[in-house]
Amino acid sequence: MTSFLLTSLNLLLLYRGTLTIPPGYSISMPKKVLVEINHCTDVPCMFTTPERYSKSSAPFYIYWFKSIRKRYYLVWINMWVPGYLMVTNDLRQKAEITNFKLIGDPKNGDCSFSIANAQPVDSGKYYMRIDKGSGFRYAFESSAPQHHVNPQIVVRDVKKPMIWKPPSIIWGETIHFSCVASNSCLNPKPKILWSIKSNHWNMSDWATQKSNWTWTYGTNLSFVPSLANEGLILACHLKYPASKKLIQNTVQLHMAYSPQIKVIQVLKKQENVQVATILLGTFVSILILIACLYFFSG
Repeated sequence: MTSFLLTSLNLLLLYRGTLTIPPGYSISMPKKVLVEINHCTDVPCMFTTPERYSKSSAPFYIYWFKSIRKRYYLVWINMWVPGYLMVTNDLRQKAEITNFKLIGDPKNGDCSFSIANAQPVDSGKYYMRIDKGSGFRYAFESSAPQHHVNPQIVVRDVKKPMIWKPPSIIWGETIHFSCVASNSCLNPKPKILWSIKSNHWNMSDWATQKSNWTWTYGTNLSFVPSLANEGLILACHLKYPASKKLIQNTVQLHMAYSPQIKVIQVLKKQENVQVATILLGTFVSILILIACLYFFSG
């Protein structure tokens, strides 16, 4: 009831011009960020403050809080604030180390942060506070007059690994597949395995760094398919050390022939001759002649 009366009073004062919206404060970032369990992600964020902030030479501190029904004590300003502190550049707070990390420079209006090895407990809404000394403090909350963005982090189950495959599969020609796990952490990195059917098949691992904390891992598979591989199902397995769950994706081989197989059958009395002419690939021609002669007593 009290909060309702305060909100109504603020709206009335705002309407009459008695309560003014603080000018110059803004924040720009995604409203919702999706991240898979045990994965990493970067959350981009930019903010602005009134011009008077640039005239202060005091250190610029930012604090990211998770919005929960608890309060956190800011020691140096002797203030209780809502939420739980996840990350800050203010070493005076001696905050607990979490899987959140600041990756932006607040002096340049960059409030970006990263999440490593995301867990379901990380799901929720977050808000940011700034502090540059007395008279230079502000909270970017959705309940503020400007209705700032408070990002929502959603941690979901791990998706199947992606399989990069060639546009066509030609018998006798080397083909390449790749099983890919994106937005993964540097440590611990995922384990990717292909189901191998032959010792002549080759596998090789690779990794590409996407950001300070985010990597894309993959395992290539290359081999020369035979006609016996038509319809074969290849399985790619993905496993994270922190989880016992094994995630799988599959792809089925379907041969493409150019030109297509041509089969000519010639039937004669007391003999059956089948000529199979198979042309596969450019400038490659293989002629297979199978002659079967059957003699019948008569």
